[in-house]
Amino acid sequence: MFCRNCGQKIEDGMMFCPNCGTKAAFERMSAPAPEPEPAPEPEPAPEPEPEPRPVRISDPAPVYTKGTNGLAVAGFICSFFFPFVGLVLSIIGLSIADTGYQKPMRGLAIAGIIISAVLLVLRVALGALIGSLILPHIRELFESLFSYLNTVIRAA
Repeated sequence: MFCRNCGQKIEDGMMFCPNCGTKAAFERMSAPAPEPEPAPEPEPAPEPEPEPRPVRISDPAPVYTKGTNGLAVAGFICSFFFPFVGLVLSIIGLSIADTGYQKPMRGLAIAGIIISAVLLVLRVALGALIGSLILPHIRELFESLFSYLNTVIRAA
């Protein structure tokens, strides 16, 4: 027996073709049957135009502008160099993005807020550390300067 689908030889009594898995609807043949030539496809009939649907005014679709949220972009860029300015611009950019007109820029505004906050904390911590290390030396410098000025003034 031969499979009608793929032409593979099958032993008698098998339920499926071992090559393609087609169900055993087999005939006894000496060779696989040649495939018939496909009939020419008839041209499809033109589809009728759909009837216009009524528009609901109560459910307006969100409107996105194609422009960018300039404040979110400026806040993100400024957050690296001027964290406080970047924080303010990013917060304003986020409030504009949350109005629904520029949703794609919401992530950029949030990134600007996070970067600004982290850099502000790092700058404050670094300033406190440097201040605690340098402040005693500055005090000694001013004390020696004032003592020198006192000796110059007394000598004159």
